[in-house]
Order: sequence, then structure tokens, then C-alpha cells
Amino acid sequence: MSGRTDREFGSPATKLHQDGCRGGGEYRALVGFRRFLSRCHPTIFLSTHGRKIHDDCCRLLQQYKYKLIPLDGMDLQRSSNILAIDGT
Repeated sequence: MSGRTDREFGSPATKLHQDGCRGGGEYRALVGFRRFLSRCHPTIFLSTHGRKIHDDCCRLLQQYKYKLIPLDGMDLQRSSNILAIDGT
């Protein structure tokens, strides 16, 4: 995990990268950082693999009041690349 100040969004930007992050790895990574997410609200760039994982990740981030922005021109439900920013 690495953090930096994101000038555009004014919050720490965090990259969680896990090679071969399939089979729920994306969701498990977010769950593992729940306390950090709820306390610090870093900007997150998320790439999901699979519809259920995508939906679970979006639901979890929305519980922590994140605003989710698709980055690939698709609507949120069909997008696999998301920018999650602090929505509070």
C-alpha cells in the first residue's frame, strides 16, 4: 500500500495492488482495510474482476460514504474501473 496527497481530491490517495486479484481478492483487501477506510477516507482507484465482487466492493465503499465514479465510460454497474472519493 502506498499513500500520497492527491491534489485534485485533497485526500490521501491509496493504491491497493494485489497481482492475480481474482476470486474475491479485491473485496477481501477492502474488508481488511475497513478501519482505515472509515477513518481516513483515502481516494481509491479500484479495478474489479467479476460482477459479484464488483457489487460487493461498491456496496462496501458506499457504506463508508464513498462517491463512486466509473473511469471507463460505462455506468457504475457495468464498469470495472472505479474511482472512489470521500463523499462526506
